[in-house]
Amino acid sequence: MRRLLITLLAVVVTHGAYATAGNDDATSKLYVDTTVATRQDAAPANNANTVMTYTDTAGTTGTKGIYDATGSYAEQQNALVPADVANAAIMNAINMEFKCAEWNPNTEIPETDCWKWQILNPVNPSRNLFNGDIIPNTLNSYGGIINNHDGTFTVTAGPSNSYYRTTKKLSELAPGIEVGKTYILSFKSTTRQYMTLSYYDGQNNIHHYMWYSGTPLQITETFFDATFAFQASTGTTTTISDIQIEEGTVATPYQPYGENTYLPQNQQ
Repeated sequence: MRRLLITLLAVVVTHGAYATAGNDDATSKLYVDTTVATRQDAAPANNANTVMTYTDTAGTTGTKGIYDATGSYAEQQNALVPADVANAAIMNAINMEFKCAEWNPNTEIPETDCWKWQILNPVNPSRNLFNGDIIPNTLNSYGGIINNHDGTFTVTAGPSNSYYRTTKKLSELAPGIEVGKTYILSFKSTTRQYMTLSYYDGQNNIHHYMWYSGTPLQITETFFDATFAFQASTGTTTTISDIQIEEGTVATPYQPYGENTYLPQNQQ
């Protein structure tokens, strides 16, 4: 029995010595420490505000800091920002500078999809207070107005008429005007060079004030509520464009109307 045990031990020792020196070296701690470690870079030390990144050099790694809102911006200009933090910051910036001017009506919840953004505080708002886009078409067999919605109007005058009301008050067409202040009207016309402010007096008689292009006018309550009318020579077709009403006594070069600037977004 003793001889059998000695024989078995000898076989185990001989086999173990062979394995250590053979192809099974990868199973030893020594092999890992001295060989595998030379083939893989050690990851640099990390903390909660640092991540490991790739570099342009093969076999090497780098690190990037994660932006810390409590730290200095100047020292973190190249830091990474988590996606949720970036999204929140972008939306905060948008909400501070813009507001939605038009929602997508084709969604179940329109307030989740903005089609048009409006700048809250435009740097250079237009001087022009005249919003001609709201003037409706009034053309009939006796003549009338066609709004081309490009800043131009086509006025067709019949054989017995020369002025055509826009159906809009001056205060509607120029919502920024104020009673007591002076404004100047300017425009281009292929015939007559004045517009008409039509109003009724206390006896229900209609009056027409001819407001010539390039002429200042102090706005009274009467003019504020007067109906704005286009003028055209009898029996002609007139094109009127570049209509501008601005505060002051001197006309300046035409600018399109616009209280604010609009930015289309994904509008079909």
